[in-house]
Amino acid sequence: MSCSDGIKFPCTALISWQKQEGRNSFPWQKTHDPYRRWLAEIMLQQTQVTAVIPYFQKFVERFPTVEHLASASEDEVMANWAGLGYYSRARNLHACAKAVVEKFSGRFPLELNKLLELPGIGRSTAGAIISAVTDKPVPMLDGNVKRVFARFFKINEVYGTAGFEKVLWDLTENNLPQEEGRAFSQGLMDLGSMICTRSNPKCLLCPVSELCRAGKEGCPAEYPIKAKKKAKPVRHTFWYVCTRGEAVWLEKRTGKGVWKHLWSFPEGDDLTRKGTPLPTVFHEFTHYKLTASPIHVLDAELNESDHGGWFSREDIEQIGIPSPVKKLLLEEVFGKILLA
Repeated sequence: MSCSDGIKFPCTALISWQKQEGRNSFPWQKTHDPYRRWLAEIMLQQTQVTAVIPYFQKFVERFPTVEHLASASEDEVMANWAGLGYYSRARNLHACAKAVVEKFSGRFPLELNKLLELPGIGRSTAGAIISAVTDKPVPMLDGNVKRVFARFFKINEVYGTAGFEKVLWDLTENNLPQEEGRAFSQGLMDLGSMICTRSNPKCLLCPVSELCRAGKEGCPAEYPIKAKKKAKPVRHTFWYVCTRGEAVWLEKRTGKGVWKHLWSFPEGDDLTRKGTPLPTVFHEFTHYKLTASPIHVLDAELNESDHGGWFSREDIEQIGIPSPVKKLLLEEVFGKILLA
């Protein structure tokens, strides 16, 4: 339940603070173009701003309009996204661009119900886009906003549960300003990122601290209430790094994995090929940890199917490759093995 006791969030104070102290110089803030604001919102999901900026700049240079993005090949989109992680976002990004071109003649709709019809756009992302483009106050609820509201209203529901989400959405809908939705939404995100941080919140600098329930009771770091973390399972696999001449064999992932439609090495749970071991690769995903044991196989006999191919050093820049795979390619395969 919420412990709001009728307290209203001080929207005016937050808006004033955002204009003076908030973050207002990101490249996507220089325009109200729906395409660029949508692109930024998708990239910012579960990703730090500092990591997003160079990818955003690269994307708008390569795909300056939604039509350019829609007409690009999947490999080209994935190649430009590679390294940013959470690759389902890139697949949805491409699908959404195509839908905007096909259903809305290349013009992003700015009605909530129509935005929600598009791939990869949920309620919070839709609200953020509408606020950023039109300046209308529309509810949105990213991780920073959840933390700010959970502390301000001292929410006693466990983070991530259906009860928590319902309480938070109710509060956001009932605590909107009359105008200046752009500064308000950005202010909530700035407050969570700059002041109301996960650890060591800077309550003395907070523009809404006088009414913050958790802050007044001296326990902001205890909110939002988190469930106990479970240890992540570890998955082990073998990567077969097959080379021939100056090329390496890669296969396009199928199925439903996190690297779906990306290019990687053939792999298996058991060691089925003889070769030279390469440095072990460790990589952590949201729900599990990966330990990959790469084995270099020279002139391997392969079932050269339609979803695989031989790639040179130049070729790998044109396709989507997961970061740990590309690191191994650059450092070991093209950096050492194929130079020997």
